Amino acid sequence: MTAAAAYAEDCVFCAIRAGRGPATVVLDAPEALVVMDVAPSAPGQLVLMPDGGEQGVAEAARLLPRCVRALEAAGFAERAVHAVVRWDLEHPDHPHPVITVVPGPHGLRPNPLGGYVTRARLEEDARLIVRAFGADGAPVSPPG
Repeated sequence: MTAAAAYAEDCVFCAIRAGRGPATVVLDAPEALVVMDVAPSAPGQLVLMPDGGEQGVAEAARLLPRCVRALEAAGFAERAVHAVVRWDLEHPDHPHPVITVVPGPHGLRPNPLGGYVTRARLEEDARLIVRAFGADGAPVSPPG
């Protein structure tokens, strides 16, 4: 995170960006930190945490094609991938936008993972995605 950007005290995403919160990182890029979602609605779901608030969302969005290719290569995206900008304006624990990347078809579907997933499952899925990010030739920071 840039020196100009401030961390919110109670924001889980700020804690992860500051290295104070647990996360399974699949890509550490200048545009955003990409982590596995701990409460995914589909296997392989990612959260892109942009640097720099509002302006950072546009920069982070440039990573979406790489995320889609990585999810496809890792076997998580067969027919579709959806990206959603989440920005909770009413709660100080989430004072800035993040982009959630959800593999799978649009529409209501049961959560095959049953809510939160285990750290072991996240690490297993992350290894596949990190390998896929590396296959596109761009630098990758490995998890852990």
